Amino acid sequence: MNVSTRTVYAEIKRMNSWLETHQLSGVQRKGQRGYYLNPHEKEIIIQKADTILVGHDYEPCVKERRAILLLTIACSEHCLRIDDFMKMTKVSRNTLLEDMKQLKETLSKQEITLRYQAASGYVISGDERAIRLALKPYIHFIRTMIKNEKTFPSFWLKGPISSKRVHHLLQQSEQELKLEFADEMLDQLSLDLFFYFKRMKLGHAVHISNEEKRTLQETEECLAAIRFMAHIQKEASLIVHDDEIYFLSTLWLSAKKQKLPSIKKPEEHLIRTIARQMIFDFQRYACISFQEPKALEQNLTMHLIPAYYRLIYHIGMINELTDSIKKAQPEVFEITQKVACHLEKAACSKLSDHEIAYLAMHFGSWMRREGISSIARRSVYIVCGEGIGTSNMLKTQLLELIGYIEVRGLLSKRAYEELAAVDADFVVSTTPISFKGKPVHLVHPILTAYEKKTLLQYGKGSEAKIDENHVNALFNIIQQHTIVQNKQALLHDIRELLHPTYVSYQKGWNPVLNDLLTEQTIKLHQTADTWQEAITKAAQPLLDQNAIKPSYVEAMIQSVHQNGPYIVIAPQVAIPHARPEDGVNKLSMTLMSFKQPISFSKDGKKQVRLVIVLAAIDSMSHLKALKQLTMLLSEEKRTKQLMEAEDLASVQKLIDQFSQV
Repeated sequence: MNVSTRTVYAEIKRMNSWLETHQLSGVQRKGQRGYYLNPHEKEIIIQKADTILVGHDYEPCVKERRAILLLTIACSEHCLRIDDFMKMTKVSRNTLLEDMKQLKETLSKQEITLRYQAASGYVISGDERAIRLALKPYIHFIRTMIKNEKTFPSFWLKGPISSKRVHHLLQQSEQELKLEFADEMLDQLSLDLFFYFKRMKLGHAVHISNEEKRTLQETEECLAAIRFMAHIQKEASLIVHDDEIYFLSTLWLSAKKQKLPSIKKPEEHLIRTIARQMIFDFQRYACISFQEPKALEQNLTMHLIPAYYRLIYHIGMINELTDSIKKAQPEVFEITQKVACHLEKAACSKLSDHEIAYLAMHFGSWMRREGISSIARRSVYIVCGEGIGTSNMLKTQLLELIGYIEVRGLLSKRAYEELAAVDADFVVSTTPISFKGKPVHLVHPILTAYEKKTLLQYGKGSEAKIDENHVNALFNIIQQHTIVQNKQALLHDIRELLHPTYVSYQKGWNPVLNDLLTEQTIKLHQTADTWQEAITKAAQPLLDQNAIKPSYVEAMIQSVHQNGPYIVIAPQVAIPHARPEDGVNKLSMTLMSFKQPISFSKDGKKQVRLVIVLAAIDSMSHLKALKQLTMLLSEEKRTKQLMEAEDLASVQKLIDQFSQV
């Protein structure tokens, strides 16, 4: 509780006094049992609890008490010492010293100093803009106290202008701006400005850079702020500098709104694009599809515009529901955290959990509106016998393919076999393993199209279910033509055939890696401006050999447009491919290195210098070469050798090492 023993005893004494006035037994203490209440009176005390928390009986909690301390120091013209705060808060000296210590540590992170001076008592110093923004969360606690009719020092109600008058002037500004602040935001803004005006009365002024001023001058908020501050200057007898007008503009731009002006702002196109990207990614990660994405886009854009300005101007906010959202909807919160990267990139700043929780509320409420059930996060173990490099490559492909999936762990075959049970929804393995009650998918390190389709179903939790009618129909057909020795065993085998719990693949002859990557299909140190050009160039040797048709190149590019940069299977490595029916004449492969990295994603994160085009004629014949390629690329050192190689011979030597028949 961060309070002294003396404070605890004082609180118990106060509680007993209150209980006695209501003709109830006091707090009792008995040996090792500690403190307790009369069990027969607990219900009565709970019913009377509301009267405890209001009026002069109320004692602020720790965060409220610290808010009282900090705002008193920040807005008082008097010399304040610990003795003054003891009278004000009725807690011990040690408790107050601990409060001051915690406040100092919190403020120091924002480059603000709280210190004690013998002549002037406790003082707060630093950049005025930083101080005001640091006070915002503490003012929020005070607003909560006022809303709940809790008491606090009466002298706070005195200021250059009342918060009620500020509230009224803000409503007038709403009409000028043709917008509507959210109700709670209007109350919060009124109280924020009430305390800021007290700071201004003491001679503290903010400073805004010339660059920010030029940007803010073009906004409607700045013009409205000029008129608003003219009223304040007249009614409160305050000296209002131009920088205060610009500072107020940033507060208005970043305030949550219930209604936006009909005239579109210049930044709305950018924010709408961000909203669209976030919705697209949310659907992909959550494996859901919104029925009205345009309406959601409009709703989300209205919230993102002020959030964008809060990030730009480093204006924090408190969301009282953050913890409950994290607890009640952890999946929605986590996915929102991932898709928020688009807004963070645009504003060059990181979103707080409070901001993410508000965004999660938007997505969560829209899901409920459309009747979308809560997201069921699937879990998987990855088992690999080729080492950590190959395991990570497979993990990257799974996350790109499925998005919102929990990879419980990367296991060796030995580690998997030692498990008593599998605590995941399914297992993906590159090597044959035993069945432990959960579906096992035996795949290749670089996933084939069929493997991706099957795994995508499992990742979404929409894998095909056994149709017992089909099972029985097939059983009856078999029974008509033969004598069934063991009915239950046959039914089990039919079910396993229709819906196998252990998915494996046939084996057959396949060409090895150096059969496909030859002197004619390896090109080094090429150049390309775009990923489309890189794929086209890398495919050219196959076009020259008539191994593929031009339609196959178009299909590879279209696949990336539709599905994103899933072909980037490892850092700096992309393996573009399409379906055999898209224009493959014969099984073939090319390898092309580039002098400079080429971006394969809009955010610039998927940088590639090695492009390997694969043209398969079926789902099987290329798999041996593909596995050998995976082994070659599983170590970063070898990948770098391929990218940096100056001559064809050194590349062929590396390929030969992994081309065992």
